[in-house]
Order: sequence, then C-alpha cells, then structure tokens
Amino acid sequence: GCMLAGRSALESEYHKKVAKHFDLKQKIGAKAATLIKKDEVILIDDGSTTFHLATSLESISPLTIYTNSLVLVTELGRFPDISINILGGEINPDSYSVSGSLTEKVLEDIHFDKVFLGIDWLGEDGKCYVRTASSARLAQAMLKSSKETILLGDHTKLKPGSGFSYGSLDDFDQWITTSGIEKGQLEKYRKMTNVSIQK
Repeated sequence: GCMLAGRSALESEYHKKVAKHFDLKQKIGAKAATLIKKDEVILIDDGSTTFHLATSLESISPLTIYTNSLVLVTELGRFPDISINILGGEINPDSYSVSGSLTEKVLEDIHFDKVFLGIDWLGEDGKCYVRTASSARLAQAMLKSSKETILLGDHTKLKPGSGFSYGSLDDFDQWITTSGIEKGQLEKYRKMTNVSIQK
C-alpha cells in the first residue's frame, strides 16, 4: 500500500509538469513528430515537453526509441511497432528517470539519427539550462551522440531561473518553440539556430 501511494504521488507530480502549458507542449510535440522518419533510431530525454512528442509517434512506426524516461517506456508501450530501449543508470525519483555515469557511458557506444532534448529555461544569450549538474552532464552526452539535434521548449522557458548550462542554441540544428518571443530577441536566436514557431 505504501509503495502504491508513493508511486501515485510521484506520477501525479510528473504529470503536473506534463500538464503545465499543455496546449503549447502538445503543439511542439506534434511538430517534432513530423521530423521523424520510419525506421530511424531516436533518442528522447525525460522532459515534460518531450513526453508530448512520444504521444504523437504511433503513425510513424516502425521506430527504435531510446530514452532515460521511465514514464515514456509506459507511454510508448502502447505502440506495438516501436522498439523501446531504456538507458541504464541511477533512478531519479524527482523526474522518474535514469541518469548518472552509467547512463553517460552507454551513450558513448550508440549513435542516433535524431535526439530530442528539453530545457528548464533559456538565457538571452542562447544558453540552455537544466536544474541539476547531473542533468546537464547527461544532456551534453546526448548532444554528442546524434546526427541531428532538436531542442523542444515553449516560449515560457525564456523566464530566467536557477540551473546549470549544458549547451547553447548553437549546438542544435533546430529549436521548436511557440509564439510569444519578443521580435528583437527572436532575431538573436535565429542567428544561432533554425527556429520553428508553432502558433
């Protein structure tokens, strides 16, 4: 009973993040799915926006998906033609994911067609931030492991917060976001990467 109660609380907290700015994340996820081709090998991180990408993949199968998100394993398990691979590592109860040196080591031996990463916030200088140092190290390893890199994050991520930088918009081939970015700032970002605005 205690285990079930703990799991319910954890999933509830995670899904609160998924539900925050739901419409914005859903638009981003749907757009990101259009970039994926059948038979590709894809890496998806444990972000709440990337969750919405996973829910849009049924019609694109067969696919091979790698992820560090335990929640995505359950979500993608609904699609019979998607091969799901969980990266090894230490379980993080806050994000219901795996991370750590083992996860980073596994990534050294795999090369992906595309990787989809999220952010906790984006700086005016284009730097990408996540909440913990371990998440930053893992994101850096993910960036190095793919032919094509795509950042997913709506315009509300531009509000500064605390965290650790794992890279910059320069490290991405594309950033999929939503309308609401001030024009001058958007032009600065467009000089760093291809920006796709979802309305």
